[in-house]
Amino acid sequence: MDEKPSLRPRWRRRIVLAAALAVAGLALWLWLRPRFDLSSPERSLKTFQHAMDDRRWSEAERCLSARCREHYRKAITDRRLFDFYSPYGYVCAGYRLIPDWRVRSLETDGEKARARISTEVPIIRTEEFGFFLQLVREPDGLWRVDGPLEDFDRHYEELIPEQAKGWAAEKERR
Repeated sequence: MDEKPSLRPRWRRRIVLAAALAVAGLALWLWLRPRFDLSSPERSLKTFQHAMDDRRWSEAERCLSARCREHYRKAITDRRLFDFYSPYGYVCAGYRLIPDWRVRSLETDGEKARARISTEVPIIRTEEFGFFLQLVREPDGLWRVDGPLEDFDRHYEELIPEQAKGWAAEKERR
């Protein structure tokens, strides 16, 4: 009588191979994923941008200087500060601007740095809107976002469209 060869060794090999690939993939993801790093102005901006892109407002808050957190304390607590990052953009003079923030330049001067953050017009690649973001090295040696320190309530009412109000509190990831 002919016996069929057992399929068990093949299945075991496939399971072991699949598990090994999953472990290797996880290890690679952990190694390459963005880290919370405030050791330089460049890394601080990248960390802040990743936190904002991932809608992790608590992590973004940790990227702010003590002075900046104090200035925007109320807007951070109710998450209105992060409504400025909503996909609904801003309304200015009847025109809607959808932010796609990119770091255009970064100048470091001792314990301070200044980054030009802007969004550009699609296709023609010219700056549509931009602002300067200040960074400062705090006493703990880490670089944090220190401004601009603006009149938040006035800009919020002027620029944020109604559908964007409350967006950040609703979309926060923890």
